[in-house]
Amino acid sequence: MSQLRDDFLWGGAVTAHQTEGAYTQDGKVPAVCELLESPGKSTFQDGIDSYHRFDEDFALLEELGVQCYRFSVDWSRISPDGVSINEKGLTFYDRFIDSMLAHHIEPMCSLYHFEMPLKLMKEKNGFYS
Repeated sequence: MSQLRDDFLWGGAVTAHQTEGAYTQDGKVPAVCELLESPGKSTFQDGIDSYHRFDEDFALLEELGVQCYRFSVDWSRISPDGVSINEKGLTFYDRFIDSMLAHHIEPMCSLYHFEMPLKLMKEKNGFYS
């Protein structure tokens, strides 16, 4: 039986819109993915409330032996209009990453996972322009 390399990281992956919730808190605005219609499915507006419970979540992941955690930064939380910076959004991610590190979990950040601010989609047609 082969073994994993010593530098192998055991972890998990999520996206901001799947987990954070806090749909309109602290300056966050709607992202394109949160407004998709899926009858009988989640709208991604609630997530699992990791916005308020991340420390508790990371404690559980540490207990499970998770070594790394891939997450996305919600663009609509850190730059609601695609130009200005929302300091409360950045503060959230500072605390989020600090908690991961305190629980011995290596952060792996994805900068985009369908969380484009709706304003940019409406005004600029998203990435098409």
